[in-house]
Amino acid sequence: MLKGGRLRYLESLMEKLKGYKSLDELKYLKKLFNLLKELDVKDILFDFSIYAYAGYYTGIIFQVYTENMKKSVITGGRTDNLIKEFGKDLPDIGFGIDLDSLTDYVIENSLIDINKEKYLSLSDEKSFVYAMQNNDRFRSEGYIVSDSHLETIEEAKEYAKLNGYTKIIWYSDNKYTIVEVE
Repeated sequence: MLKGGRLRYLESLMEKLKGYKSLDELKYLKKLFNLLKELDVKDILFDFSIYAYAGYYTGIIFQVYTENMKKSVITGGRTDNLIKEFGKDLPDIGFGIDLDSLTDYVIENSLIDINKEKYLSLSDEKSFVYAMQNNDRFRSEGYIVSDSHLETIEEAKEYAKLNGYTKIIWYSDNKYTIVEVE
């Protein structure tokens, strides 16, 4: 395992693997490590014990952890042959984000108040830009606002009732009205 500033370990490993293909990968990791340090990324950890069960990985694999979480929130790796399946021969690195774990963590640690009132936004075509700008302002003030592409206020009311929204922000002629959901 290589953690934090322990580049000596990586350099020692590079010395032992001269002449092997894996030396190129270690040089890449050293370059990546230095780049991440320049970007002020803290607690960098390279764990050489990670094994990919998926056969499509062709190089480096990685997992990203965040503070106080027990499992990785991002997993990915180099998958050069995967894009070839879709007709292009390109190098590729892909990853997946574990939204369920992130959501659980946020809720368990009360990072978002899920009991806040939820607002559904609805706008006419002329007011779309105004609505998006205003919704951003509402969000910056701590409101939970979801944009919708529903056509009518009646559709919005029905959708809001079914999905736990307490209010609708109705934008028309670059003005807005707050409508209670009954």
